[in-house]
Amino acid sequence: MNTIIHDLTLDFSENRSLKVVKLKQNDNAFTHIRLTLTHNGTQIQLDSNEEEAYVSASVGGVAVVVNDSCTITGNKIEIDVTEQMTALSGEGVCDVKITKNGFVIYTASFRLLIEPSAVNTDT
Repeated sequence: MNTIIHDLTLDFSENRSLKVVKLKQNDNAFTHIRLTLTHNGTQIQLDSNEEEAYVSASVGGVAVVVNDSCTITGNKIEIDVTEQMTALSGEGVCDVKITKNGFVIYTASFRLLIEPSAVNTDT
């Protein structure tokens, strides 16, 4: 099975990102979000030896993921989409934070749009 990768570039000079990643309810395992981080259009250099990345997400005001570890590879942040992240359908938001020595040095946000499954407990 092929891996689905959603590429996204977020700029820290924007106060609020309106960029959206569209997913399907219960997506997991083979779906990833790959982030490139910039500041005023210049790519931010990440050091996987010194910095760590974490993702938190909420859908419909319900926290679905809190501080899940992400991978920093080749100056990009890779987020594994988990079943927990897509358990609920609706609109949501993801925060990605980069830490160094336990201190948050960058935070980026983007929106999620999770399409409901055709069959669920309500059908």
